[in-house]
Amino acid sequence: MSFLIFGAGSFGTAIGVHLARLHKKEIIYLWGRDSKQIHLMQENHENQHYLPSVTFPDNLKPIDNTDIFSAINKVTYIILALPSHSFREIILKFKADLINKNNFIIIILYL
Repeated sequence: MSFLIFGAGSFGTAIGVHLARLHKKEIIYLWGRDSKQIHLMQENHENQHYLPSVTFPDNLKPIDNTDIFSAINKVTYIILALPSHSFREIILKFKADLINKNNFIIIILYL
C-alpha cells in the first residue's frame, strides 16, 4: 500500500506521519503547494509551521509540484486532506491526472 496526501497542513502532516509509522516499508508522499515550506520540511524532517517537534519518519517524503505527477502514478491511495476553501482549486488543478487512474481517492474536508 502506498499513499499520497494532498495537504501539508497540520491535519495532512499528522495523517502522513501516522501512515509512515504504520507502513515503514512504503514511501508516503506529502504534497503541499508552498514550495518554500516543502523544502524546509525536506531539510528539517518536520513541519515546523503546522506540527512542530514531530520528527518525520524516514519514509515520509514531502513533495511539491515538481514531483506530484510521478507520485500520483506510483501510489494506490490518494488522500485529500484539504481545507474546504481550497478543495475546489486543488481538484480542478489536478483532475486530469487523478481521473482514470487505478487509485482509491479518500476525501477528508475540514473547515
